[in-house]
Amino acid sequence: MKNQVNDNDYKISIIMSVFNDEHYLPNSIESIINQTYTNFEFIIVNDGSTDNSKNIIINYQKKDKRIIFIDQARKGLTKSLNIAIKASNCNYIARQDSDDISNKSRLENQINFFKINKDYALCGTFAEIINDKGKVLKKKKSVIHSTNIKKKLKYTNIFIHPSIMINKKIIPDFQYDERYKVSQDYELWTRISKKYNCQIIPKFLIKNRIHQSNISYKYSLNQEKNSVIIGFLYSFNLQLPSINIRDISISFDDIIKYFSEKNLMYKEDLKIRKYVYLYKLVPSIYIFKIKFIFLHKLFIFYLNKPSMLYKRILNLIGA
Repeated sequence: MKNQVNDNDYKISIIMSVFNDEHYLPNSIESIINQTYTNFEFIIVNDGSTDNSKNIIINYQKKDKRIIFIDQARKGLTKSLNIAIKASNCNYIARQDSDDISNKSRLENQINFFKINKDYALCGTFAEIINDKGKVLKKKKSVIHSTNIKKKLKYTNIFIHPSIMINKKIIPDFQYDERYKVSQDYELWTRISKKYNCQIIPKFLIKNRIHQSNISYKYSLNQEKNSVIIGFLYSFNLQLPSINIRDISISFDDIIKYFSEKNLMYKEDLKIRKYVYLYKLVPSIYIFKIKFIFLHKLFIFYLNKPSMLYKRILNLIGA
């Protein structure tokens, strides 16, 4: 592809937050700076790393002037991403995690999508899931069209966070909700999809790494709690209650109680979501607490997110 390096209209900001990722960071950075599409700035936030991550970033910045380095005390992922967004000078924002690897044509594919689909706000891609050694464990596909994406988001987050690109021409002032310390991406996608078109490009353009140090592994219970709340609010087009909430996962029980007291449909929907997502905390016998007339919704949920049924079965047999 011939790049128009001076075309600011299609310049991309890639944003990355780094915390103690020295082992995977070089490959992740190189997968961006070696993209076939070169018209970008690369904003890297060092979020209080105590390993060699800071020096790695500085060394790459010396080699590539497209890298913008922000060094700060530890603030957490959500706040760090918002800081990077505020520093962005471009019409498009792409995510990259410090342990993931982008296909060399990823940015080219996504910016070409937006050139054709100017009214779309968000696009992601398929992903290869890799382990700490880089071995491909599985390939993750999903529905790809906006109408189906909007339906699926009621049950699960189908976007791979480091695969997304956002069109700031459509949503110039977006930010992550800092009350979500984890699953902040799922909440943002539901907010965007309520108003705008979204798409998933059916190509494997990102290698998404799963290992014991990443957030999805370390804070899986909080992610599951947040997913209960996010999917519920999205399904009923609701907002968080006006109570003092600084961390959704900490205020989880208060939020559940608040909506459960509103009406029976909310109460039963939240029971189902807790049963599906909190399979380690909510025993299988809890299914009998769900009113019979709502049980079909549980089966619909499992049809849309079969992995959670598999996890409940494994947890039940102690595997």
